[in-house]
Amino acid sequence: MQSVLSEAPMTPSEVVEALAALSFDDVFNPYADVCPHHDLPNAPRIRCDNLLATFEVAARGIDELWIALEPGHKGARRTGLAMTDDHRLALHADRWNVKVERATRDGPEKEQTAGIVWEALARTPKRVLLWNVFPLHCHVTGRPLSNRRHTKAERRVCAALTRSIVEMVGPRRIFAIGRDAQDAMVDVLPPSIPVRHPSYGGKAEFLAGIGEP
Repeated sequence: MQSVLSEAPMTPSEVVEALAALSFDDVFNPYADVCPHHDLPNAPRIRCDNLLATFEVAARGIDELWIALEPGHKGARRTGLAMTDDHRLALHADRWNVKVERATRDGPEKEQTAGIVWEALARTPKRVLLWNVFPLHCHVTGRPLSNRRHTKAERRVCAALTRSIVEMVGPRRIFAIGRDAQDAMVDVLPPSIPVRHPSYGGKAEFLAGIGEP
């Protein structure tokens, strides 16, 4: 099936390089920044390598893209992989048949959303890529391990890159995880299928919605 966009895609290495070049106030870039609390000295390179290996396989074509709003401090901030915490790194490696490494010296940490998303992934043989509308970890000023909502201005800077990623992997369907992600994607991506976010009692609805044929 033809992909959902028609622009010439970037290569996986170009995408990772572009991600690493992003910089905003009160935003941690997993592909460029080192967390003084948790990271190994070469953590950004490890996370870039984790993502590049995944993108190189995904660029051959995927069935579905599951896209949430933004990373939390226990997930992609640590691993470089959307909705994937330290505990699911091995599952990610097996699913994509790639080599990945931990970039943190402590933990491993568990993220609730990652656990439910990976429970859903275990139920499908489809090739599914996980991503976020805004790909970096936003935090409150002076509180690097907090979470905050990204701004429209920040999203606007990343919009073209997000569209290039979608074109690169060519999903047959896109699922927006949560109403906020669905609303945020209006000015970024083509129409998507909305599903309930799994947090705050939404697990059953999420698993039912994301599992629709």
